[in-house]
Amino acid sequence: MPARTSLASWAALIAWVLATATGVLAQGPENVLILVNENSDDSRAIASYYALKRGIPDSNVCRLRTTLQERISRRDFNREILEPVADFLRSGGLQDRILYLVTTKGVPIIVEGQSGPVGDLASVDSELSLLYHYMLYGSFPAFGRIENPYFAYSTDTIQLRPFHRRTFDIFLVTRLTGADSAQALALIDRGTQAVDGRAFRFDLPADSRSLQRDWLQSAANVLSAKGYPVSLMPSGAQSGGQGALLGYASWGVADPFLKGRLPEVEWSPGAIGLTFEPESAASFKAAAEESESPPPAAVQAVQAGMTGFGGFAADPTQDGLFRPQILFPAYISGFNLAESFYQSIRYLGWRGVVVGDPLAAPFPERSAEVRSNRPEDCATDAASGIPECFHARRKNYLVGRYNTSEEVVAELLRAENAAETGRQEEALQLLTSSLQKNPLLLESHLLKARIQEEQGNFGSAFESYQRAYELGAKGQERLFKLAQLSLRRLADAQKAAGYARRLYLQTGGRDIEAAQLWAEAALGSDQEAQAIAAYQRLAQTFDPPPPFALAALARIYQEKDETAAAAYAQQGLQAQAEDEGEYRRKGFGLSEADEQLLQQLAPRESTPEESAAPVQPSDEGREAPVPTSPDSFSSPAVVLKRTDAEYPGSARRRRIQGLVVLRLLIDEQGQLLKSEPVTGHETLVKAARKSVSDWIFRPRILNGKAVTSYLNVTIRFNLAEAKR
Repeated sequence: MPARTSLASWAALIAWVLATATGVLAQGPENVLILVNENSDDSRAIASYYALKRGIPDSNVCRLRTTLQERISRRDFNREILEPVADFLRSGGLQDRILYLVTTKGVPIIVEGQSGPVGDLASVDSELSLLYHYMLYGSFPAFGRIENPYFAYSTDTIQLRPFHRRTFDIFLVTRLTGADSAQALALIDRGTQAVDGRAFRFDLPADSRSLQRDWLQSAANVLSAKGYPVSLMPSGAQSGGQGALLGYASWGVADPFLKGRLPEVEWSPGAIGLTFEPESAASFKAAAEESESPPPAAVQAVQAGMTGFGGFAADPTQDGLFRPQILFPAYISGFNLAESFYQSIRYLGWRGVVVGDPLAAPFPERSAEVRSNRPEDCATDAASGIPECFHARRKNYLVGRYNTSEEVVAELLRAENAAETGRQEEALQLLTSSLQKNPLLLESHLLKARIQEEQGNFGSAFESYQRAYELGAKGQERLFKLAQLSLRRLADAQKAAGYARRLYLQTGGRDIEAAQLWAEAALGSDQEAQAIAAYQRLAQTFDPPPPFALAALARIYQEKDETAAAAYAQQGLQAQAEDEGEYRRKGFGLSEADEQLLQQLAPRESTPEESAAPVQPSDEGREAPVPTSPDSFSSPAVVLKRTDAEYPGSARRRRIQGLVVLRLLIDEQGQLLKSEPVTGHETLVKAARKSVSDWIFRPRILNGKAVTSYLNVTIRFNLAEAKR
């Protein structure tokens, strides 16, 4: 009888587990936030399908508008991804309820920055894992990696912990992607259909002794001790009879026998894997048909049928790799895909990319056991209206930072909640009260400035931002605000110039918006030479050059140097034609007035209909005779044959690219007499002048006779197109 009762109880437990599988495995779909790039058809389709499959409410879908490129600048990441997601979470009171962020194909992969072991180049997903910190503290270290508080450190499964908000102040971020949207949808299907698998395979280079080899051996020992068959394969060995694999790891491109390709094996629904290679998830673009090199390992993993994969957007260094001896034991112990991968990686804000459905877990009964003692979910703080765990952390941070009273901080927190829920006047009253009690609260000044700016009270907003800056909020975002408000809203270029110049120097001239602000402020404060230098640097640094910079140069030179103005106008129209939408999307395209100006200034060849029209003044400034008969005609000098310029090795190494404009003097025989640079980097100018010496020209025809004249030519140096 006791045995029968025990059996019935066990059957009831299994039934309960299966009936509530989603909630048991990952606390439920209400804990997942999907990030969608509305500019991407793939992103929208994948998000819609995943929400349907997992039952994720529409209130848990954050819609962004960002670039379609896989790389994004740090500033654009902050402005177009980080801050909008933070605003979405705050406005919905979701700081504590959301545990998992899911990015989709079409959301950028890499945040640009310095590479190397101490650089700030990072994956978008790993940076987003620190979003909770950003909301708590207003910022986080943008330069380099930080320790992952969820990292398990030990292969002892006792150290493994379920992820929940009361203990952990991060998000677990995974990505649903593939070479195309169909592969991403199949990835979602496998995540929702994950089942108990058995076999594991680890491929080892035969002649290698390393820490990674020890990790794989340790993982094999742990799995074998738990009764799982593990094939620890020497490099190049053929496997057979394993059945479908649940887990896989290898050296990837470092294994000469694999040649960067995954083995052709069968994968269980729920199978996960990793490779020890630095850029295994740097791109998910479909490989060109003519390409002989294999796609990145993450793309192969999704295409082959894996359910999850741990890869990297760039070299994470050895210490930043996923630990297989933690990953696989965690997965078979009942932790879901996201928990397993994040417990096995040491750093966040770094370069890791976890591909797969975060809720995937093929062992429901073990998941139930893992979560049996988890703490209760965070409620909402009654006084502030902010989620309880987030409220407690932020309150403790602010009280400690300013050594102030809880009463003052409570007013600030209530103001933050009022601002997020649209009660702006109430927020301003609370902020004014908090600042009367403690005028050093940076957060109060910044929030007050933001509300004043939204209300159109730009003078007061500038004063609030300026006070925050004086108190120590000296980040680039504050300089942007001060420069923008004073220049664009208060029409005070003199006031803007100091902030804009400081910002320009901090960004090294590599930020388009910062350079634009400085150039406009310099021009408006009688620093024309500085403005020209900033615009010229923009034209030389970016490819294609920002059209607004070329239009500004054309406008500046309109009255002082017609030749230079015409050259910049020609470049500006060419840059506008080559712009694939990124400049226009960010507001850096040509205005209608600028486009009309460039069309007016740009040189153009005569058409047959224009051949009988009066000839305009020549380049030398002399008035040309007017044709007196239909037989008299004029035409400009033209290039009959041109050869490609050789890309200078020094420019290639220094990543210098852009356009060079030369002013050529062509004699009546079509011979090049001399070439003068109008614009362009000096290293590229030298190569361009050497190239044009071999060109063949037709001279200018004036009233039916060949004459000596000037001709402007543009030569493009593009690193992506350069022959190596």
